[in-house]
Amino acid sequence: MRGLMLDTARHFLEIRTLERQIDAMERVKLNVLHLHLSDDQGFRVESKRFPRLNSVGSHGQFYTQDEIRRLVAYAADRGVLIVPEFDVPGHSRAMVEAYPQLGVVAARSRPPFPADVALNPASAEVYDFLGKLIDELAPLFPGPYFHIGGDEVSDSVWADNADIAAWMQREGLHSKQDAEGYFSRRVVERVLRAGKTPIGWEEYAATALPREAIVQAWQSSNATAGATARGHRTIVSAGSIWTF
Repeated sequence: MRGLMLDTARHFLEIRTLERQIDAMERVKLNVLHLHLSDDQGFRVESKRFPRLNSVGSHGQFYTQDEIRRLVAYAADRGVLIVPEFDVPGHSRAMVEAYPQLGVVAARSRPPFPADVALNPASAEVYDFLGKLIDELAPLFPGPYFHIGGDEVSDSVWADNADIAAWMQREGLHSKQDAEGYFSRRVVERVLRAGKTPIGWEEYAATALPREAIVQAWQSSNATAGATARGHRTIVSAGSIWTF
């Protein structure tokens, strides 16, 4: 497989622009289009279960479920597989703005930037929300893969939260890396239950994950070597091309 990623969360692209990109991919024999569909700046796919993701979290710029179905079919007709990415637990400000009870805000900020935000790994409501969201959105993308992000959780966003510290002690988690691993395993299990193969950025595989989980290495060849040594299929995208 060879492909590329478009970040429609930070830079919303109209459907006709995505179709033009798919046409170009067909001409040069690229067959995977990875769509980054949620981030701090927006949640870009319609959710009927959680409508505030669109009314609050997308600033009016999102794809309806019917538009997604038509785009997926358009791509399939041209030999292109669409892989959706919904990034958690970091890069989730749009989700937390829509549903504040799901998130944690860092006690410290880095002016002029706002305080970092992430989903709360100690909250049962977060896992219930994500399970329902995955069950709703996964069928829109009939391909085998579902990307859950997992990258760049701020060091500060969980560190100063007393509830998270108490949860980590109860669960025997000794570091932020352990907490990320716990979160990733819970979400990976929900993706597998939805009948999809989970993909995540290299950080999400810092602790043990099911062998089925695919790792996307984006920073260096060291991440590729580490993931493959643990038996994970690995997407190499440390440069500009998506391959595996």
